[in-house]
Amino acid sequence: MDVRILILGVSPASTTSDGATTPEIPPAPADATAPEVRPAVPWAVLKDRRLRITTDDGTTTVGVLLGLDGGAAILAGHDGALVSIPMAAVASVLVIPEPPPPATIQAPLGGTTTLAFREAEVQARRNRTERFAAVTRGTAIAGGVVASLSTVASIVAEGFNIHRWSLSKRVCGQDYYADGEVCGWTDGSDTKGGGAYSYAYYDNMLGVATSSSIAIPLHFVAGPLTLVPSTLLRQRLGDVVGRRRHIAAWALWGAGLGSLAANQAVSWTQVANAREACDPTSDPGASEGIDCVWVAPTRGAPPGLYLLSAGLTVSSTILAILDANDVARRAEQSVAESTAARRPSVSLFPFRLQRGGGVGVAGRF
Repeated sequence: MDVRILILGVSPASTTSDGATTPEIPPAPADATAPEVRPAVPWAVLKDRRLRITTDDGTTTVGVLLGLDGGAAILAGHDGALVSIPMAAVASVLVIPEPPPPATIQAPLGGTTTLAFREAEVQARRNRTERFAAVTRGTAIAGGVVASLSTVASIVAEGFNIHRWSLSKRVCGQDYYADGEVCGWTDGSDTKGGGAYSYAYYDNMLGVATSSSIAIPLHFVAGPLTLVPSTLLRQRLGDVVGRRRHIAAWALWGAGLGSLAANQAVSWTQVANAREACDPTSDPGASEGIDCVWVAPTRGAPPGLYLLSAGLTVSSTILAILDANDVARRAEQSVAESTAARRPSVSLFPFRLQRGGGVGVAGRF
């Protein structure tokens, strides 16, 4: 009995030490990581902001966030197209900042404008002033040419008028178109004895009327050509230098226009009221026929009146050309001075070097 107890007590211990081993616990896999935690995106704060969203597959989308709909972010692209991106697939969100506003300066008139726009506006104003000055000079020359033609026409009219006055005489005779006697002034000459007069056809009166008709529209055009551009340039520059001469040119032009209009009225009135006075003693059956002459109620404008019109035209034109050249010269000087004031220069007494070339003397003398 003691043997059995001994065996029973020894056998389990020996058996365990000889053959059996403790089972090993398998190690945890080396690549096992914790689940990825995505950062929370404050979609409500980012509404109406321009975003760059990158998804898990590497796709990048740029647009303005309009809102959330069914677990997706709705973006508006630059072309207005709507793009839906699932929020679960968003890998990163980047806010695109708005560009800063352009630098502004206070404009002289109280508004604001950019530096580049202000520079372009000033340069455009200088260019317009230069063109206006060139146009003023050109129109002054053109107006002088037209005024000279008007002056020549007035001188021709005066020539016809003087010739008519030198031959003018008062004549009475039988009215060719009606019964009764008609009297008036004529420039016809005696061609036969016995008091008969030639058929003159009032060529001097027609010459005066035609020349005056040519002179008046030329004078009317010459004034605006020489005076209007210089008037507009004066207003543009605010120039008051030589204003009296400018006003005198306008006054002389108006006086010349009134003088030519009066001459025109006198000459055409004589043409319209002319009648044929015939010699009642002439023989209608003779080879020469009835001796008749054209007569007018008056002798016409006195000599020198058409020369006065020509003088007024010349005087107004000369003053207008002088004024236009002076105003254009001052406009060009103002443009040159404003341009030179904007050119940076380096001064090393007594010389000054300017950008774009040129050497000047520094200092004031």
